[in-house]
Amino acid sequence: MKKCAAAVMRAVFCFCRLFPVQQNKLALFSNFPIWGSLGTLGEYLERRGEWKTVRLTPRSPLLLWHLATARVVLLNNNFSPLDHLPFAPGTKRIQLWHADGALKKWGRSVGARGSLCDYAICASEQARPYWAEAFGLPAENVLPLGSPRLDQLRRRGRTSAARFALYAPTFRDDPARNAALLSHFDFDAFARAFPDLQLLVSLHPKLHGQYTLPAGVTDATGLTDAYLPACDCLITDYSSVCVDAAALDIPVFLYLFDEADYVGRERGFYMPLRQLAPGPVSTTFEGLLAHMAQPDQSRERRRAFAAFHAGAADGRACERIADFLRQI
Repeated sequence: MKKCAAAVMRAVFCFCRLFPVQQNKLALFSNFPIWGSLGTLGEYLERRGEWKTVRLTPRSPLLLWHLATARVVLLNNNFSPLDHLPFAPGTKRIQLWHADGALKKWGRSVGARGSLCDYAICASEQARPYWAEAFGLPAENVLPLGSPRLDQLRRRGRTSAARFALYAPTFRDDPARNAALLSHFDFDAFARAFPDLQLLVSLHPKLHGQYTLPAGVTDATGLTDAYLPACDCLITDYSSVCVDAAALDIPVFLYLFDEADYVGRERGFYMPLRQLAPGPVSTTFEGLLAHMAQPDQSRERRRAFAAFHAGAADGRACERIADFLRQI
């Protein structure tokens, strides 16, 4: 069935290739629930009016026609069906991945094929070799032009006088471990220890709807970008959201209750997580609460972490990417 669907998709795409490529057409393609940097860049380009931009998802009615007639296709995730489509020779495919930094291995670093692309855009020079490995690209085709999403988060700043703590764990590859994920977080103990903090929980999009949160806990899944700039601290594990928090100078607490199992069985990391951790690391919930009760002593660690993974975050990423798009 999959082979048949791929053959039909390719045949339709080849028919669409009979139409000429529109030299000012830029396709923004997302099969990830959160548009992130791709959406921020799209808004910038639309305001400038230099490109005819079109936003696409796998269910867009004219998906194949738009892809076949675009001069540039920007993606924010892997979508293997695109690898089998015969794009026009002049069409460039560029990855603007949905997460920043170089923490967990992904793509070709873990044996996956990954979507074929001509270029990838990352946030920092230090992340370049890891992104090149993940996408199977030469290092010169990975461009450290910055993160539009991080620039946007930094512009938002605090918008509320209330105090928030955000818990944002990532998913596990093992469904059974996903099912038990929130059982490792003692919501009652947290409320007793920090009654002045409103707890938000943001789950990975793959896990949304699989849990019922306790009363008084806000479900922030899919809304991390809206809530994070207003947070007083972030609690996470192996999620790249710690890059965002460090770039915003928000205290980060790593709660690694399954560290040995995760490091041994999951994807692994480009470098030991503790080597450049942006904040205190706890393997027990009691240890997490104890670290959170202490005065913040991790600002320099956050700055080093952010510099490595997020680069300058100087607010000019969209401008630099737009300049690059003009050149190709």
